[in-house]
Amino acid sequence: MTNYGNTGQRYKMSKFAKVERLEGGKLRITLACGHSWIATGGYLSFYEEMIAKGKRTRCDECKGQKSL
Repeated sequence: MTNYGNTGQRYKMSKFAKVERLEGGKLRITLACGHSWIATGGYLSFYEEMIAKGKRTRCDECKGQKSL
C-alpha cells in the first residue's frame, strides 16, 4: 500500500478578506473565497494584521479543491 502523504487537496487555503465586530464581542471573519465564520474569543487587531500581511487559513467549506 502506497502512502502519498499530504497532497494539499484536502482543503483550500484562502486569504483573510474582512473582519467585522458583531454584538456581544463576537467577530465575523470572511475569507477571499466568500465563506465566513463567527469567532467568539478573538481580537479584532489580530485578524486585521492577518489581512494586512496577506495570510491564508484553511477553509473547511471548500473541501477537495486545490489552493488558490
